[in-house]
Amino acid sequence: MKILFIGVFDPTSTNVSQVEAFRRLGCEVYAYDYRNPPSGARGHLVCNEVVALYRSYKPDIVLFSKCRDWPSWVAAQCNDAVRVLWYMDCPPPNGNYTHQLVDLMRQCELVYCNIWGSVEVSRNRGILQAELLQEGFDPLVDKPVDVPFEYDVTFIGGLRNRRYVYHQMFKFKVISGAYREEHAKAVCQSRINLNFTEGGASDRVYKILAAGGFLLTEPWPKMEDDFTPKEDFDIFESPMELERKMEYYLLNENKRLSIAEQGNQTVQKFSRDNWAKRILEDAKEKM
Repeated sequence: MKILFIGVFDPTSTNVSQVEAFRRLGCEVYAYDYRNPPSGARGHLVCNEVVALYRSYKPDIVLFSKCRDWPSWVAAQCNDAVRVLWYMDCPPPNGNYTHQLVDLMRQCELVYCNIWGSVEVSRNRGILQAELLQEGFDPLVDKPVDVPFEYDVTFIGGLRNRRYVYHQMFKFKVISGAYREEHAKAVCQSRINLNFTEGGASDRVYKILAAGGFLLTEPWPKMEDDFTPKEDFDIFESPMELERKMEYYLLNENKRLSIAEQGNQTVQKFSRDNWAKRILEDAKEKM
């Protein structure tokens, strides 16, 4: 299977591990970095370059990773391949979910969103082929690290919206700019890893569980289709509940570690390899 993967391939991008997953499954992948193309093309010249590449490379699948500002005519020109749109961000209001993105989705046979709220918004806009596909974790990076605990309660990421409000109340440790191995290390240094949701589970959920961390998270739609709260992690729905559960799990280490171990086992089905496998299986049905 030949794949033209249009994405971003700087060292912190999840597109890198997604390409690696396709290659582990035996695919030939041309990774085109539309932000930094080797030719130095900019603007509409990038779109022209991709169409020319499509015609010369003749892929079976063209995968657009978000590409929020791309004109839909690019996908229309790739009509002999199965066109896939992968959108991993939160639903509107969100600057990444643009009118151009919706038009691009309409040209694609397969549309996947990591967040259930984005699936719902897409279907409401006529993208009936939109499906939920969990971004999952990179098995080569997101795994337990043998380091001692340094922090009681941690949030890995940037503060905004409710995250900021909760931080003002509880002053938990915030770790920003941690990617790949550094993210896994930060997880393992934390007795409790927090997560806040916006319509669904970001890849933070999967990376924390895969690294063997204990997760305390806000719930999200369709959560119980994939996980069992209080067995794989625990949830909170208010500041009062968060305070009570932080105190409980800091005092009950055996319970916390037992849940973390179960969560690590459950999350294994959401590896990047299985992410790629799902796309390949669905694409074959469209060929």
